[in-house]
Amino acid sequence: MTDPVDHVKQNMPKPEPMPYMRLALFAILALLLFVSARALVTKISSAQPPVPPKASESPRPDGSGAQAPAGPPGPEISELGAEALLDVEDNTSRVEGPALRALLAQAQKMTGQEPAEKVAWADLRASATKYRGMPIRVEGTLYQLSEKELDPNPTGLRSVVWGILTDAEMNRYICYLAEKPRGIVANDDVKLTALFLKMLLYKTQKVETEVAVVVGKCFDRPAYLDDPSILKTMTQGTKIEIKPFNYLVSLLAKTPLEELKRKALRGVRWTQFVNEAEAYAGKFVCIEGSLLLCEAQYPDYIYEKGYDKTYWGIILSGEENLRFYTFYSLDKPLDIQDRDRVRIYGVFAKNWVYTAQNSVEVTSPIIIGKQMVKVRYPRVPSFVYWVTGIVFLVVIFVLVGVFAGRKGDREYQALRSKLRHHENDQSPPT
Repeated sequence: MTDPVDHVKQNMPKPEPMPYMRLALFAILALLLFVSARALVTKISSAQPPVPPKASESPRPDGSGAQAPAGPPGPEISELGAEALLDVEDNTSRVEGPALRALLAQAQKMTGQEPAEKVAWADLRASATKYRGMPIRVEGTLYQLSEKELDPNPTGLRSVVWGILTDAEMNRYICYLAEKPRGIVANDDVKLTALFLKMLLYKTQKVETEVAVVVGKCFDRPAYLDDPSILKTMTQGTKIEIKPFNYLVSLLAKTPLEELKRKALRGVRWTQFVNEAEAYAGKFVCIEGSLLLCEAQYPDYIYEKGYDKTYWGIILSGEENLRFYTFYSLDKPLDIQDRDRVRIYGVFAKNWVYTAQNSVEVTSPIIIGKQMVKVRYPRVPSFVYWVTGIVFLVVIFVLVGVFAGRKGDREYQALRSKLRHHENDQSPPT
């Protein structure tokens, strides 16, 4: 009689190996899981920050308008007169066009080093003919600043800037400027060397006022641009004020890049900027992070020349809890794109607190940057990726094989148990 155990062993189907199609499917699924996990990690690490209410508008430095109030219209520029300064009449309500253009042409050539004396307003009034066309020093508080278009003329100027100054004795001057002043706001104390033109009867709100008319190239360089104490006027939590902003831009403009890189503080954390803002204000720093937002802007509030186009944006640092920095950069290489890892060399200004679009209050340190560079990591040879992929697939195949083998063993053990159960019952094989 045939042994039931031997009979079952001989006729029991052997565990079939996993089909190749199934192995390939497991490998593809594992690869997709790997890619999905990597994409998820990348998305989390580059999470979008809460941005200002209007991301398309930069947090413009707050200069209370950056321009003086509009005020009443300027004096009408008349075309009367044939001999320029010889035909100028004092105590009238018009400015003779030829005389004005003649002095504007001369003002364009001024360097600011011309010898000029401080003439009292009363002396100008009493001896207007004597001082006409002479360079004088004018000082006062800016009350109004506007721009007036010019007809085609030999000076080449398409417009002229004019403003009203009030001196310490409350006497008024109307200043015509050949260049548009930058970084000058209402109520600023200004100085300039200008050419005296005439005494004018100027009507404001039906009140006729006598003013001295002068023509210059531009206002003198403001003293605050070289005074570090202007940083003490900043208020934490608000947009950066225009005077401290211009001081920091001027500081960067006159600091060589190599010196800046050598003196820049590295490794300063977001919490240090937030908690010790006064201590770090005006210090050279270097920050690094992912570029989340970068937009070009064309500011008219920067005093220093050569910065007609600048950039502002947001950087996500590599610190914990997603820390954001707001930056103004005076330079941006063309090869830098959003999401790139960048390093900014500049100066810390203050902290800005704003409410994001999702109603979350955000504190962002403000960095004024001189140079932005792209952080480049060592390039990994392509064969490394191939070797890594092959090793990954081999591991997947081995794991799938082990899983299939263990499954076959479990089936075999289940059949043995079933056989012994039948043997104990002395049931014949079927």
